Amino acid sequence: MGKETEKEMKFFAENITYLRRFYKLSQQEMAKKLRVSTYCISRIENGEVPENLSVNTMIAVYNEFGIMPSKMFEPLNLEIKNP
Repeated sequence: MGKETEKEMKFFAENITYLRRFYKLSQQEMAKKLRVSTYCISRIENGEVPENLSVNTMIAVYNEFGIMPSKMFEPLNLEIKNP
């Protein structure tokens, strides 16, 4: 994985963690919203973002939080729905 990709994955992990905490969700609740396992959320939050991250997961982030998938790979300027 290149430096730029590693940086993007770090932002993704930080953004998932931020969104989960902002909305006061448990890892289990976040996993349910994004249609992934709790283990997957735990791995993401620990910086182990799967390289084969599903497009469906990115669509779920958009549907649940209104954030364009491309924005998840950079620092969020949070324009997110009210909890």
